[in-house]
Amino acid sequence: MKGCIISQQSLSSRWIEAAMKNYFDSVDSFNLKDIEECLEQGKMTIMHKGKALERYDCVYIRGSFRYANLLESIAAAIEDECYTPITSRGFTIGHDKILNMIAFALGKVPIPRSYLFSNVKKAKEFLEKNANYPIIIKIPNGTQGKGVLYADSYASASSVLDTLSALRQPFLVQEYVESGNSDLRVIVAGKKVVAAMMRRAKIGEKRANIHAGGEGEPVLIDDKTKEVAVKAAKSMGASICAIDILYGAKGPVAIEGNLSPGLQGITRATKIDVADEIARFLFEESKNFMENKNGTATSKLFKELGITPVKANQKTSFVSSLNFKGNNLLIPKEIFKECNFNSDDEFEIFTDKGYLEIKKLPKD
Repeated sequence: MKGCIISQQSLSSRWIEAAMKNYFDSVDSFNLKDIEECLEQGKMTIMHKGKALERYDCVYIRGSFRYANLLESIAAAIEDECYTPITSRGFTIGHDKILNMIAFALGKVPIPRSYLFSNVKKAKEFLEKNANYPIIIKIPNGTQGKGVLYADSYASASSVLDTLSALRQPFLVQEYVESGNSDLRVIVAGKKVVAAMMRRAKIGEKRANIHAGGEGEPVLIDDKTKEVAVKAAKSMGASICAIDILYGAKGPVAIEGNLSPGLQGITRATKIDVADEIARFLFEESKNFMENKNGTATSKLFKELGITPVKANQKTSFVSSLNFKGNNLLIPKEIFKECNFNSDDEFEIFTDKGYLEIKKLPKD
């Protein structure tokens, strides 16, 4: 099994690369900034420093919102050929706070009530009549707590909106969920939560992000919270990601997803080797993906050859005409592979009228 990680080569990405080497036969690492893409009619070719990337069983792609379009295009070019834990569309959704919330809402994930506006005037009119303060205002892009703004009155909200008007882009106005200036960071891998920590904001700060000075501590979460996290990740099209959750009066609500989470803080807080959890998940899913892919290809070839596999107990029989070369019987290559035969194996052959069985002998 061959694995690959394409990233900005942060410390977290290097940890994951090292952990992948414990599972995959070989692992290559490429800097996202050295990746190029050749687009032709009906074809996309991913290249590294001008040379086409070889085929891999697994490619894990990580990067910041600044590279969202490139990340999506890389995934689109390879996601049918190898295992990628994030769908191509997932990179666009995961790097946009507005699309995050839309995906959560459509995926029936519990979220704070949110309003999307395209201009400041309409937002001010709404807030003047309907808002309960404090509120949260979010712009589409930003990581590590950036792009999330707090307003405790109409005056402060109006001032924030005036500043945002220069950006000329849609924004979210979101109800404030009182959570004691803390939030939950959950790392999801498939249908499993592999690690979770409670992040508490430093004094005078509303954002609990580690990069904003927050402190993390290990926490055990209940099944409801795990369900919210896994559902939120799925709604974004991500099998590996971080989901940020607040505990409000109505229970856990998802507020954001992160496709390339830092692992230092949560590894230090929980003492869980998160990189290893991710690497093991990548290996297992890649193995399943390639087995299914090869099985589909084999079934297609059998159909083209006029061979019909028939399951009988634990054996598979093949209904087909036989091909001969002179007096020699030819066995299709794919059947040879299906039986796990190799050219240097020794075989025991059983015959009777209308019957032939070939059995591989165990090696000494």
